[in-house]
Amino acid sequence: MSNEPTLDDFLNVINEPPNSHYHDINYLTNQLFCADDPPRKVPGVGITDYGPQFVGKDKVVEFFTQLFKSFPDLEMKEVRGAPRLFSADGNTIGIQTTLSGMHMAEWFPRGHDYYSPPLSGIHPDKHHVMRVPACAVFTFDAKKICRLAIYTDRYRMMRQLTPAS
Repeated sequence: MSNEPTLDDFLNVINEPPNSHYHDINYLTNQLFCADDPPRKVPGVGITDYGPQFVGKDKVVEFFTQLFKSFPDLEMKEVRGAPRLFSADGNTIGIQTTLSGMHMAEWFPRGHDYYSPPLSGIHPDKHHVMRVPACAVFTFDAKKICRLAIYTDRYRMMRQLTPAS
């Protein structure tokens, strides 16, 4: 059994405007992510290294809500020709991606639980676009995403989104 159909569905929701579930947070969190079932399993999204961790369904909803608000045209495109990496049991899949999107709203501001420099300090000018390489690692349980870890260079993203002085 493969978890690739769920991964492909996730990528379609993030990337494909004609998709009926394009940027549909309810569909993402209820159909593609596992349910809250502590302590056995809890959905989570992490922006690593040392970035905020969104653990539990409500926090995953908060993550995607802010992500699509900050970058309404966000894409996480899989790099063409890059191999998918699988754990021996098939429950973890890593993919090479490119994150891109125009910065339209501030990322979690100072004082918020998920304030995360350097991105939180950038005031969007609604003109600058980020395009950064990223690695996305998905961990599955029973065909649902339990954990998504996104490894990217937030400082490169900051340089792309910060208007030149």
